[in-house]
Amino acid sequence: MAMSIAVLVSGCAVGAPQREPDPLPTIEIPEFDGTQLPSGAAMNTEAPDADPQQADVFSLKVGDCLNDTAGIFIEDVPLVDCAAEHDLEVFDEFSTSTGAFDPIALGDEADAGCTARFESFIGISYDASTLDVVSYKPTAESWMTGDRLISCMVEDPSVKTVGSLRGAAR
Repeated sequence: MAMSIAVLVSGCAVGAPQREPDPLPTIEIPEFDGTQLPSGAAMNTEAPDADPQQADVFSLKVGDCLNDTAGIFIEDVPLVDCAAEHDLEVFDEFSTSTGAFDPIALGDEADAGCTARFESFIGISYDASTLDVVSYKPTAESWMTGDRLISCMVEDPSVKTVGSLRGAAR
């Protein structure tokens, strides 16, 4: 069998005309100095700022990216550029309709409200997604000062995110 394979392999070239390959065309490639795109637009050579900047939790707005914080009561959050690695992205916010401070009712309203708003940002329903929702809710102390805002955030539980998850559909 090995001999017949060798004959077949060597037989493929037997009698085949030998010709010179066509010469490849010559193309001039302009020298690239590392600062310009081919279109002539300047490249952004600065890395995104990955150093978190502490910000008051009440200053969060839709589109902000931050790293997760440990703890139940949060006053300051580590905001980062969304182009850098981050844990969470604020995708929506709404005011609670709860009349009196009730942490369980606030948690239920945050869960229902954030998951209902999830699809319009991510592109698929929360139930079909691999992403998670995290929410910041008023505390008893902030409630007494008039805080009624629930902030909805999305995270990929398996990896830090780079860029926005808007339209990720996963």
